[in-house]
Amino acid sequence: MRYTRAIRSSSEMPSLESTGGSSNCQHGQMSRSFKSLRNQTEHILPGNALKIAEVKRGQRNLVLTGKIARVSSPRDIQTRYGPAKVATATLEDETGSISFNLWRAQIDWVKENDLIRIENAFANSFRDTLELNIGADGKIVVLSREGKQVTVEQSAARP
Repeated sequence: MRYTRAIRSSSEMPSLESTGGSSNCQHGQMSRSFKSLRNQTEHILPGNALKIAEVKRGQRNLVLTGKIARVSSPRDIQTRYGPAKVATATLEDETGSISFNLWRAQIDWVKENDLIRIENAFANSFRDTLELNIGADGKIVVLSREGKQVTVEQSAARP
């Protein structure tokens, strides 16, 4: 969505109320709190994929792009929601690699060497290892498979 309203004078500049930082925007200068918010959420936009080296525990709404280096065999586990299948994939980009959990139907969505984009992922730590999971409204988008350009989008919602 694009907004094209022109601001005619500095009196029409919006002000941002905040608890930390300056309370009003100055002409040509953003408030510190707005800059901080923009820096924290910039990676959420699909065009601004976060690099794996920048992922930290507790981050949410992540968008990442990378290559699937490895996918483990699925294993049956017991969750608080009942039995489930899970496989662990390794997602790589030019800055590093990270474990990525594939739950239930997601296991069949990706193959080794696929180039994918993950939307609405979150990072947590399991047994002192940083890993990614996809939120209930997240997506896995296969951008290329076996060197061929494809676009396959799968919603991560549970069946």
